[in-house]
Amino acid sequence: MNSFVVDAPAVAELTRALRTAASSIADITTPPGHPGPGPTAAFDAALARAVERANERGVMLREEALRLADVMDLTVEAATAVDTASARRLGAMLP
Repeated sequence: MNSFVVDAPAVAELTRALRTAASSIADITTPPGHPGPGPTAAFDAALARAVERANERGVMLREEALRLADVMDLTVEAATAVDTASARRLGAMLP
């Protein structure tokens, strides 16, 4: 039989750190004057598209990190609930 050990305070600290890191993901801004006309117009347009895609990915990363933190918290809650219920049932069977 394998044991499933959950250190609830450690998980809480990890999820807190994950939420803090996720909330610190900031959008990238395009430098002033971009995109501009002239010989660098194609580069400026490509830069603007790259920045837009990076920001979209940043939003996705932030959302996934927050979702993962929620799942970690739910896992601890579920494991604690199962352990508590099992202990009650086993305690009721012991003399």
